[in-house]
Amino acid sequence: MTRFREALLAVDENTIPVPGTDIGRALTAGAAAMEKNDRHKIIVLVTDGEDLEKSGIANAQALGQRAL
Repeated sequence: MTRFREALLAVDENTIPVPGTDIGRALTAGAAAMEKNDRHKIIVLVTDGEDLEKSGIANAQALGQRAL
């Protein structure tokens, strides 16, 4: 079983104790969880599309620049 599938199966209604959507924080946490030496890095973000903290686009751009 892939790590992604294992993580997906572990998600339930208690996974996120604080309601709301912080896309920027999710992207930063995903990037931090990756191995530094991995050549290929992909983040799959599943969201309702509402970025309550308004940091998603800026964090995605910053992560994209670091990947170049």
